[in-house]
Amino acid sequence: MEKVIIEAKRRWDLGKNGARRLRNEGMIPAILYGVDEEPVPLAIDRKLMDQYLHSEGGRNRVYMLKMDESNQKEVLIRDYQLDPVRDELIHVDFLKISHERPVEVSVPIVTEGVPIGVKNAGGVLVILRRDLPVRCLPQDVPVQLIADVSDLDLHQRMKIKDLKVAQNVKILADGEINIAVVESTRTTEAGLRLPAEGGALAGMTEEAGGAEASEASEKAED
Repeated sequence: MEKVIIEAKRRWDLGKNGARRLRNEGMIPAILYGVDEEPVPLAIDRKLMDQYLHSEGGRNRVYMLKMDESNQKEVLIRDYQLDPVRDELIHVDFLKISHERPVEVSVPIVTEGVPIGVKNAGGVLVILRRDLPVRCLPQDVPVQLIADVSDLDLHQRMKIKDLKVAQNVKILADGEINIAVVESTRTTEAGLRLPAEGGALAGMTEEAGGAEASEASEKAED
């Protein structure tokens, strides 16, 4: 996959006022982290970064962070924050990577196929996990984890151990944990219901409210 270049500039005007001025210019604050290195405050273009995040594999792809011609770093997105009211990108954390050092990231689950229990018994596919943590080298991070639910009959479950992943990718979760189940419409419990064809379950859950939303917003200002 071709590396996308993210242009950034060093940020000296820190604090809430500095972050507010950045956003008025169409920029957002970001921080570059590295092992045994001091964090570096940066400023990046909000619209471009939002486009990258929403592209295929955008959350887990390797980017080239360019601060100037002589200062370029390969990075992963460590975390990002959205405004709890406007649902706009307001802050990004980058992690400097080494191709010899494994990383731990969260990878979205994508369902594939139509369960037998949905086609023949009128069941409902209930997704129990949206993503899973994995450990691997940065260049081996999968865009998504495919969950083929075609063979699931009514009341049958798919577990983490049923997923097929590359040998150089380790899922950091108990293999016995359920990730999907086909329930009858009468017994289906609260859960995420998808159309039969399924779809990407990427992204961060946006359930922050009250104090949590306020805390996230304040952190992004720093």
